[in-house]
Amino acid sequence: MNLTIVVSRYEENTDWIASELTPLCSPRRIVVYNKGASPCNLDSDLIQVIPLPNVGREAHTYLHHIISTYDGAEDDVTLCIPGSCRELPYKWECLKKVIAEIGCRSVFPYMTCKDADLENFTINSHPSSHRGNARANPDIALKPSPVRPYGRWCREVLGRNPDADRVIYWGIFAVSRRDIRARSLATYETLKSFVDQRPNHEAAHYLERAWPIVFT
Repeated sequence: MNLTIVVSRYEENTDWIASELTPLCSPRRIVVYNKGASPCNLDSDLIQVIPLPNVGREAHTYLHHIISTYDGAEDDVTLCIPGSCRELPYKWECLKKVIAEIGCRSVFPYMTCKDADLENFTINSHPSSHRGNARANPDIALKPSPVRPYGRWCREVLGRNPDADRVIYWGIFAVSRRDIRARSLATYETLKSFVDQRPNHEAAHYLERAWPIVFT
């Protein structure tokens, strides 16, 4: 299996990527998309650092990577993670569980839905769970999705009803090349258009819950 790891980084410490993440899963390459103002200095032939505008949080990062590599030689599996994985223990445990399940297939860490009414889910504000990120971007207001609530967004954008029993949180998952290619490039470009205008988008929270619908 050839594995690429995509890291969406803002202001998090990234030293752990080379020292702790690489030994866990032996990736072919790691791409760190740096959306922060501080430098991301990683001295490794395995790791590539690419600057991106600070928009759309990790949803924008993952979609940018998929779009930019869609027509190229994709790896068997792409592991998508936020830069805060190591500093937030619950995310680190989730990441380790996903890595343990990776074969040449997609892995989504399904959780019990925390949203009482996912069909009518909307969200107007949300602070960052990472202290450094919250200090760098204290604005918690979200740009409303032009298509809302979540149930309507799923049907109009993805052609699927929301799956209230199987959702994921925290933007941690692995997706296979086959499941990426099951959607057209145009679909990913449409999804990216929902999260490419400012740092905080309501649609980024829709995507966080919808990744299994996007890819399967």
